[in-house]
Amino acid sequence: MTTLTIVRGGAIRRPARPHTSKCDQHPRYTAGCPACQQRGRIRQAAREKAAILGALTDYYVPAIGTARRLQGLTYAGHSAPTLARHLGISINPVKEWRAHCTQLITRRTHHTIARLAAQLEATPGTCRKARTYAIQQGWVPLAAWDDIDDPDGWPVEGSLTGPIPERPVSLRYVGWALDGDMPVGRLTAAEQAHLYRVWCDREQAAGRVAGRKPFAREFGITEWQARQIAAQAAQLDINPNHAATGRTNERTAA
Repeated sequence: MTTLTIVRGGAIRRPARPHTSKCDQHPRYTAGCPACQQRGRIRQAAREKAAILGALTDYYVPAIGTARRLQGLTYAGHSAPTLARHLGISINPVKEWRAHCTQLITRRTHHTIARLAAQLEATPGTCRKARTYAIQQGWVPLAAWDDIDDPDGWPVEGSLTGPIPERPVSLRYVGWALDGDMPVGRLTAAEQAHLYRVWCDREQAAGRVAGRKPFAREFGITEWQARQIAAQAAQLDINPNHAATGRTNERTAA
């Protein structure tokens, strides 16, 4: 039998619908458990309500700093399984955070990973595969950042131990460099050559002079570097029809 309560003004208040806020059988969420599923729905509804009211404004922070810290630890030789063990979580979230698959992360997780990075920064890892993978991805050491949490920051010059390793041409990186949002030095040799050809096409289409010296001035590099990039571009036959896909073909020898 449902009991109704008459409050001031004659309004009728119904009792709150009973729900399970905590599962007594499982300390953590367990798939297939109705109580856990109900708890998950309640927590999700609370998050959505709090977000509407603005209560979560300071609960989440940008995840870029977390991604850079995990990348730097990987560069130091700490594998994803090792980092997951340090954090006491599964490996999948570590890989997702490291690859910057999410734009926001909880403040608690941010501080936890920041403390872990501070603890392991001076301790080289033992996994060579992790370091090799980090180099292939173009990741940099923790010390390469002036402000690791600055979304607009770039690694300091000379922070890398060697040239950027070769990888498939990334049109996204080329586009960033073309717009001035990424240093030319962060591109691979093939990407620099692709940038030079695309930039020359753009300048010529606009009726401007395209060449090594204007290229060096616009992108803030030396003329010697521009000459090396131009020479690399001359060895590539980039099909304009494939510019959207980034496919490049080596020019066949005559």
